[in-house]
Amino acid sequence: MTPAPYPEIVIDGKSRTLSAGARIWNQDNMIEMPASLRGSLLPVYYTENLEGDIDRVWILTREEQSRPNPK
Repeated sequence: MTPAPYPEIVIDGKSRTLSAGARIWNQDNMIEMPASLRGSLLPVYYTENLEGDIDRVWILTREEQSRPNPK
């Protein structure tokens, strides 16, 4: 994931929209503001809401990156 001007983010090279109230958790399981992540290329898991917007994002630790991707 690469943050873009709010409410956009880029995942796998595609521009996606964060939903209203979207949450991003960092590697320490604390909430991050999208603006604090600009310019970063971050490995993440995410979920979508019914409209297809991204509603939850988890920034992965190195250990989590080595695990299989959950469905």
